[in-house]
Amino acid sequence: MKHATAYVAYGRCFGDDPEVTADDSPDAWSHECLSTIEDDDPELLMSFVMAAADACRSVQDIAFLAAGPVENLIIRFGPQVIDRIERLATASAKFTYLLSGVWGGSHADPEVWARVGRLVGLGARIDNDGRGPWDGRPVSVLSHADAVALLISESVTGIAKAIGLI
Repeated sequence: MKHATAYVAYGRCFGDDPEVTADDSPDAWSHECLSTIEDDDPELLMSFVMAAADACRSVQDIAFLAAGPVENLIIRFGPQVIDRIERLATASAKFTYLLSGVWGGSHADPEVWARVGRLVGLGARIDNDGRGPWDGRPVSVLSHADAVALLISESVTGIAKAIGLI
């Protein structure tokens, strides 16, 4: 999905390079298009998240995706999509890792947030800063090298197809 790939590329404008700004990004359009999807279409947003996860190649990419579309998916449509989120997270370590970067617990449906916390407890996390979902068990943070290896080795969309989600 071209839109998802462009969105991840747009997120890279918020990195450490002061020469690259979001205003100058040829992919800025992707952020504007995403707002319509986030407001109106949980099915398309779920597909977008899966495709964007496949475009992620760094911890920063995953964090950008988690803090935007994934958080909005959970907050806005959590009760509608939590069953599919659970199916995908139990089959995909990459998707579970992505969920660990969401911070929206205070705005999410409490039952949905608890279920996301249990899912995140299945694997290693992006960080242990305490704002992400948590199941009460000790937190394991994936090393940078292991995170990159996971990101390039697994296709969330492929797994979703294999388990019948798409």
